[in-house]
Parts: sequence; structure tokens; C-alpha cells
Amino acid sequence: MSAALVLNTISEACHFFIELEHLLSQIHYQLLSRDVSKLELSIKEQSRLLNKIRQNTELRIKLVDELGFSNDTAGMKQLLSTLPEEEIETGLDSWSRLESGIRHCQELNKLNGRVQTRLGTVTQRLIGMIDDHCYRLSTYSSEGIPVAVKSSQVGLNA
Repeated sequence: MSAALVLNTISEACHFFIELEHLLSQIHYQLLSRDVSKLELSIKEQSRLLNKIRQNTELRIKLVDELGFSNDTAGMKQLLSTLPEEEIETGLDSWSRLESGIRHCQELNKLNGRVQTRLGTVTQRLIGMIDDHCYRLSTYSSEGIPVAVKSSQVGLNA
């Protein structure tokens, strides 16, 4: 095993996170536009991409462990310093880009979560307003007295 293999996993992960960043941006706009069909496709793509990221991470962890370094930023920097001198800077830059990509994707994901929560709240309020309106609709009893009936019950009583 060599540090060069670890560097390859870092480079590949950088590309995955660029893809994920683009996808999370698409999901953001699909949430705002409530484009459910495209959103469903994007979420399937996100799941596929996250699986690739997980596999890439597992491989990198295995390689780093086999090389005897800790699986954290300090261990990774130590491992990358074992590369040939002309590759060290490239390796450290790639690692920095990966960490930055991860942070940015986490922020986009949090933003999408907030948008999703707000849309859910608005939807629940709308459903509540419709439900309240349906309770205010009246029918009349056999004595001619108005009776509040939920609209879904009207079909059953007719």
C-alpha cells in the first residue's frame, strides 16, 4: 500500500463532492419550486452518490489504517508528507479542497433541511385552514337546525 493510493481516493472524493454540491443546489431549487418529480429523481441520484462517497471513505480509512496513520486531519497530513516532495503540495491542496467541499455540502444540506421544514410547516397550516373551513360548512338536521359536519362525512350521511 502506498500514500499514492490514498491520494487517488482523495482526488476521487473531491470530484464526488463537486457533484454532490451541484446536486444539492438543484435540490434546493426543486424544493422551492415544489417540482416533486424532479426532486424524487434528484434524491435517488443523491442516494447513489452518497453510496459512492461512503465506499470511497471506507477504502481511504482502510488504506490509512494499513499504512499506520490515524484517520484524522493530523494523520492525513502526516501521511501526505510521506509523498515524493513534488506531490506533497498537491496532496495537501487536494485534502484541503475535500475538507472544504465537505463543509460546503453540509451547509447546503442544512439549508435544504430548513427549506423543507418551512415548506412542511406551510403545508400543515394550509391543511389546517382547509380542515377548519370544512368544519364550518353546515348541513341541516331533520329539524332544520344547522349542524357542523366535516366535508368527508357529508358523503357518508347523504
